[in-house]
Amino acid sequence: MNRNIEDFKAANVAHNIPHQHVVQQWSSPHGSVYKVNVDGAVFAVVKEAGVVVIICCDDYGTVMAAMSKCVKRPLGELEIEAKAFEAGVQLRKRLG
Repeated sequence: MNRNIEDFKAANVAHNIPHQHVVQQWSSPHGSVYKVNVDGAVFAVVKEAGVVVIICCDDYGTVMAAMSKCVKRPLGELEIEAKAFEAGVQLRKRLG
């Protein structure tokens, strides 16, 4: 049994892998194109998540529409990002 515990601990040790910091910068849409920006966040402590959608146009990032909503169920990071994308598509569709 001790061997199983040792194997478990060895498999779950955090390794010191250097974290690469990626800087992303917003880029404006070109021409008469609208840009749909989405994001999702998971709040593990309260077991909720939220999504935000912002639709912009022009080189100044003028906001044409925006929405946010709370998702009252525990979702993982990938799932909430998918929900944010879905909300962006739905908002864009409603606005035509």
